[in-house]
Amino acid sequence: MWNNKLVFLISVLLAFTVTLTQGIVAEENKIHNVDIVFGSSSVENGMFYNPPVVKIMINDSVNWINFDKNPHTVTGGTLESKWGNVFDSGLMRKGEEFKFTFTKVGEYPYLCALHPFIIGKVFVEDPISNNISSNVNILQN
Repeated sequence: MWNNKLVFLISVLLAFTVTLTQGIVAEENKIHNVDIVFGSSSVENGMFYNPPVVKIMINDSVNWINFDKNPHTVTGGTLESKWGNVFDSGLMRKGEEFKFTFTKVGEYPYLCALHPFIIGKVFVEDPISNNISSNVNILQN
């Protein structure tokens, strides 16, 4: 009888561990979409990247899709820093996509090199260590 209880307890713990592990794996490596909206090349459009700010976990990816009729880029950096050291899509025509996987905690500003008024930001956090990306700013110097 004691052996049956032990086997049952081990089975429950094993099932719980497998379920917990699957839940963690399912939470990893998500892809977050950001649209470059139609009309983005005009400063009067108001909406450029949608959403303009994305909060993700470490090892997640962001996939940008150009829905505008004009070409754009997704280039890491700001007007005040060197552009493109961390990521750069190159020229993206209508319908083209660019995906980048973020492997370090941090705050990643980006812009369109052709239209530098189009800006966005990715905040990357580590769920295990609870590091918050706002404490680390990744600048392309």
